[in-house]
Amino acid sequence: MDQSIKNILRKIEENGFEAYIVGGYVRDSILRIKTNDVDIITNALLKDIAKIFPQGKSDVNSYGSYKIQVGKYNVDITTYREEFKYENRKPTEVRYVNNLLTDLNRRDFTINSLCMNKKGTVIDLLNAKEDLNNKTIKVIGDVQKKFTEDPLRMLRAVRFSIVLGFKIEDKALEFIINNKELIRTISYKRKKNELNLIFISNNYQKGLNFIKEINLDQILEIEYDNIIKTDDLLGIWAQINFSNNYPFTNQEQKSIKIIKEIIKYGKIDTNILFKYNLYYTYIAGDILGISKKIINKLYKLMPIHDYSDISIKGDKIASVLEIKPSNKIKLILEDIKTAILDKKVKNNQKEIIKYIILNKEKWLNE
Repeated sequence: MDQSIKNILRKIEENGFEAYIVGGYVRDSILRIKTNDVDIITNALLKDIAKIFPQGKSDVNSYGSYKIQVGKYNVDITTYREEFKYENRKPTEVRYVNNLLTDLNRRDFTINSLCMNKKGTVIDLLNAKEDLNNKTIKVIGDVQKKFTEDPLRMLRAVRFSIVLGFKIEDKALEFIINNKELIRTISYKRKKNELNLIFISNNYQKGLNFIKEINLDQILEIEYDNIIKTDDLLGIWAQINFSNNYPFTNQEQKSIKIIKEIIKYGKIDTNILFKYNLYYTYIAGDILGISKKIINKLYKLMPIHDYSDISIKGDKIASVLEIKPSNKIKLILEDIKTAILDKKVKNNQKEIIKYIILNKEKWLNE
């Protein structure tokens, strides 16, 4: 445990309260997975936490949650609580308590209930270590109650199973399969976040197969065949047919569209490199099995990379053809660009003018 995290726990305790790291950080520490997200639980109330750490801020979207940044760590401090009467995945009634076990019982899975004190000692009140050793995703409490309260937990179970390579306990998996329609009630933003975590996992291919196996692809409104891993998540999404309801920015939508266009083209040549930048061609190259080294070599050998590199301008083309500037000039410039890239014409004005004169009659009669 990093000293800065120990100091947070120590400061809370020095003010007369309990404090433990809980959930993902503890689980991942045992599994030797690095994470910068740290959740701390305490019997201190929000007003107490704010006094101890005035540099932080309250999370208005969460009950009794207080966020601080410590070096590379994103720390979220919450008060022990019980939750009642869920609506739209959120509890409508919360009661702050002074008991660690009560707080742990409101959580989703046993593997997320492990705690750690400032000495680094792991506290296991719900036999989570056994489930961790058995590589099992087990729901805390009643499966039906937990999943119907918040259907996101169903998708999280699937995601944890995929990312960690764990199995979902039988009764939980059976409930997910038989009640998967509940997942439709989850926002597309949440579904996208869970899918992104699956896509970046080393187990993504097995995970996508598992999603199809239990027919979650239909519920998630995604269609795919063989997915090739890319360095950029948009490269994964470009290989999937997905609902328009998934939230992507205009730039992300543009990127996905371009990557799809290159994939459909089926290769990366000088025309693609001229039309699109290296960012898109690298991603498409991953999917098409073309290395960055080959793409870079091809790019460096290109005589031009942009229209501004062409050694003739529109007004000169019009002068040589003895015509007024018009949209025809753009078409001719496009032809010249292709001829240069295909090395049919050298990129100097004298050679380009010869090419223009040679094709003058054809262009003017088109």
